Amino acid sequence: MKVLLLGIFFALLYAATGNIANASPKNPTCPKAQWTEACFDHTAVGRRIKPQYLNRIRFQRNGFAVLHLKSGETIAVDKKGRVVVPGIVTGNYDFRDAEGGIAMFSIPAKNSTSKFDRYNCGYFQLSNFEIIIPPVYNRCDDFQNQKAYVCTNCRHDCVDCNSVRYYGGEGFVINTKNEILQRITLPKLPLCSTVEGVGGYPENQPCRPDSSQPPGN
Repeated sequence: MKVLLLGIFFALLYAATGNIANASPKNPTCPKAQWTEACFDHTAVGRRIKPQYLNRIRFQRNGFAVLHLKSGETIAVDKKGRVVVPGIVTGNYDFRDAEGGIAMFSIPAKNSTSKFDRYNCGYFQLSNFEIIIPPVYNRCDDFQNQKAYVCTNCRHDCVDCNSVRYYGGEGFVINTKNEILQRITLPKLPLCSTVEGVGGYPENQPCRPDSSQPPGN
């Protein structure tokens, strides 16, 4: 009898310490009410929802689901929990209403040394969450009439919060196949003293309008 009781005691102790270990900062658990980084495995090919949490997801008929993370990021995952579209742009419009079913996404820029160029953007197809244009641009506008304005190595300045001015770099009009339809010469980055509404920089020095936020925000 004593042996049996000791066996039960050690079994309970093992279970308790195991739960504590799993909840420790080194092994955080995934909260039930929200999605955090603790809910993901990070592999060489990208992020993936841990298998034990897949039953929380309500998938669409097309086999994908859109999740809103605690960090503010919106992502799309497939039935295996793989993140197929990261950083879905949601800042100034409902991506589900994107013209032609082509919406924008953004990712942190690699090897960026400037706080003004932190993100690259591209486009994906809503019907199957397939990335059709990779994130190779600094700024992306919505597709309209199967055309979109994009630019590289550029800065932007909010004019009246309904329109944006772009400076520096190269501008392009592309189609849904990422073919360049038109090249646009952007104005040089102006001096701060000549740009209305752009502040925080010394006068007569090149302005750096804010592009520290993901495209579309």
